[in-house]
Amino acid sequence: MRGTRVMVAAIAAVGLAACGSDDEGEAGGAPEKKRVRVAVVLPALDNDFYIAQKEGIEAEAKRQEGVDVTVSAGRQRASSEEVVGLIEDAAAKSVDAIAVNGSDNEPLLPALTRVIDGGTPLVLFDAAAPELEDRIASYVGTDNRLGGEAAGKWLKENAPQGGELGIVLCVAGNPVTNARLDGFRAGLAGGGDFKTVATVDAECDREKGRRVMEDMVAAHPELDAVFSTSDTQTLGAVEALKAADKDPKFVSFDAQPDAVKAIRAGDVLDASSGFSAKRIGADTVKAAVAAARGERVAKEQIVPVTVVDQANAAGWKG
Repeated sequence: MRGTRVMVAAIAAVGLAACGSDDEGEAGGAPEKKRVRVAVVLPALDNDFYIAQKEGIEAEAKRQEGVDVTVSAGRQRASSEEVVGLIEDAAAKSVDAIAVNGSDNEPLLPALTRVIDGGTPLVLFDAAAPELEDRIASYVGTDNRLGGEAAGKWLKENAPQGGELGIVLCVAGNPVTNARLDGFRAGLAGGGDFKTVATVDAECDREKGRRVMEDMVAAHPELDAVFSTSDTQTLGAVEALKAADKDPKFVSFDAQPDAVKAIRAGDVLDASSGFSAKRIGADTVKAAVAAARGERVAKEQIVPVTVVDQANAAGWKG
């Protein structure tokens, strides 16, 4: 009788041990994921596009379990020294992954390389760094050249007669600006007989966009079309055109909220080639968290480009 009781107790103990496995937890569920800390660095919050990226980052961070995400940004886009400081500060805090949008990553390469050499997974977003493409965990962004090409094709289709063309740049020489402009020219090729009469730099500044467009219209009152490489300056240019009572065919880039409102209202701006900044932010967090946990991450994640005009502006989410 005593032997029977001992055998029953032993079987029960084995059953309880199986139910209480460390890998599955008390409820027998999936193992708890490693808690990780992710630092995200933006070049600035001086335009709607970066603000939307931050919104996407923060929204996705709330959806992630066991993840602490911090976001820091420079005061203005050209402050590369400040961004370097933010990257170095993140690395000093021994976070599990760092994600960086440097706008222009060239001045940041030494700092970014130190992050990689230190063993911290690095995700770049919005602005690529070809020199590091084999060493980063992932790149999340879009193809700015294809976006520019889509803008050029839109203008070619919607202004087949051609005419005088003005171009407004957002920081001349910036790799993103160059890619958008090169793509635009490729998309426009083979269309109407466009003649570029002015190429000016508004430095991604709304007030400068207004001033350079005032000068452009004064010098070229018969302006037929305008391409701007960023909505940030475009809205200033729109103000100048309205004041001069001019309405050339106008295509821009970024599809920022205020630009989309102008497109919907038929307020000078006709179209903007854009991609979802919020999605880039969200996908960046996903990639950084996966890299921090040692999970497989796609080396490149490309968000598709859409030309927003009056036909689809009402449904654009940004």
